[in-house]
Amino acid sequence: MRLALGISCLILLAGCIPCSDAPLSQPGAQPPDAALMGMWTHTQGPETVTIHFGLAGDPRQITIVMTETDRAGKLDSSTMSALTTKAGDRSYLNIRFGDENAAEPGYLFVKYVVDGDTLGVAIIDSDAVSKGIRSGEIEGEVAAGEWASTIRIRESPEKMLVFLDRHDEELFPEMQYFHRIRQVDAR
Repeated sequence: MRLALGISCLILLAGCIPCSDAPLSQPGAQPPDAALMGMWTHTQGPETVTIHFGLAGDPRQITIVMTETDRAGKLDSSTMSALTTKAGDRSYLNIRFGDENAAEPGYLFVKYVVDGDTLGVAIIDSDAVSKGIRSGEIEGEVAAGEWASTIRIRESPEKMLVFLDRHDEELFPEMQYFHRIRQVDAR
């Protein structure tokens, strides 16, 4: 459940996972990835995470509704919007945080792979991004806070894509796998 927990922590704390000023591609530059559309599920121990990908509102972006339930029936949910970016043979979600009026909205980068009815997702690793910022390879800021570090990526999308390509294994070390839920035609 690292994906659901990681994204939920970011929403609540807005700091423990790297956040970029800019998406990897601009809205409308690439269409939403049709391979993601639908429902996906992952169960680990007593918890099940279901992710719904679809279009709602702005047709240039995907709406993500994530639910997490445990055996006792406790339900947590969150709704996000995202752009998809394909770069070579890699695909990324640019998950937007903050509303249009936020002082500093940002984007979380999540690598994904769709193989038939299997979806692999990996959240960008904060230590690897911090290392890239501290070494000067990418522009950004790392600030230690009382509860968590704030990592802000200020690099251009073009240079960020080069950095992601160069350090792919280090930046996305752990994939979580989801399985597609086939919808039944109700006719």
